[in-house]
Amino acid sequence: CYETTFMEEDVLKAHAQQNGLPDVSKIDTLTVTIPQLKKIMSNKDEFVKMTSRLVKFEGVYWEDAGKEFAGTANANRNLVDKEGNKILFRNSAYSTFSYDKIPYGPGDVVAILGVYGQDWQLTLIDKDGLMNFDPNAGPEDVPGMAKFKKVNAVQSGKQYIMVADNAKMAQPVSKNYGWLYVTDVTPTDDVVVVNESNAFTFISTDNGYNIQQADGRYLYMEGTFNSFQVGESIVEAAYWTVEPQANGTMKITNKVMNKWIQYSSSFTSFGAYDSDQEGSFYPVLYEKVEK
Repeated sequence: CYETTFMEEDVLKAHAQQNGLPDVSKIDTLTVTIPQLKKIMSNKDEFVKMTSRLVKFEGVYWEDAGKEFAGTANANRNLVDKEGNKILFRNSAYSTFSYDKIPYGPGDVVAILGVYGQDWQLTLIDKDGLMNFDPNAGPEDVPGMAKFKKVNAVQSGKQYIMVADNAKMAQPVSKNYGWLYVTDVTPTDDVVVVNESNAFTFISTDNGYNIQQADGRYLYMEGTFNSFQVGESIVEAAYWTVEPQANGTMKITNKVMNKWIQYSSSFTSFGAYDSDQEGSFYPVLYEKVEK
């Protein structure tokens, strides 16, 4: 593959001359999927045929929806299908739409297929290549994303995210044990839009609440640790009480260990402690808004 770069418009005009225009009626746009392209990459003949083709993707969305296409510097943006497969877009800071906002999906995209190194790379000709994107769509319309609204009470079977200090959102435990590490969020009018994989389902029982992660596992506590364990079955240490506080936070206490969930500004994570820790915050619950 040859490497190319850009030049200023006045330099191009001084050294290039028009030698005819393409016949638009003969342009063939090929509808493809991201898995198909990945398979073609290993077939030399098919690879050559596909390079520099005009291709169309249907029902896809932009991973960086809401951001500028490029801004002041060239930017890489991923296009994603409903199965989570990704393909790279290279957006130029010299494009006429560099400062325009990337639309929320899903929608259809037409672009030129190229190659960079060992990977496919796409180039958007202009914004006419963006089709069937709902102009009224927002972050919650991106597959996997959901809107959550601050609440003062818990309903059994509902999904919640835990946010402390108005900005730190708990993320589920990825291994068999650990802390609830955090990512920053920005609530607007007591609403945040985040990936619903961060949600916990509170399930009421005669013994208290079970707290289930999006991966189906339950939070519990055993031993002397202030971190959490997670498992697929409900054990005695997987029951919690939820007490609303006057300031809108929730005191979520493990019934066996008598430790309650707090965000520690010292450790920048959520743990459960048997006393109110210095510099710590109880979580605020945001409930998933059903569409």
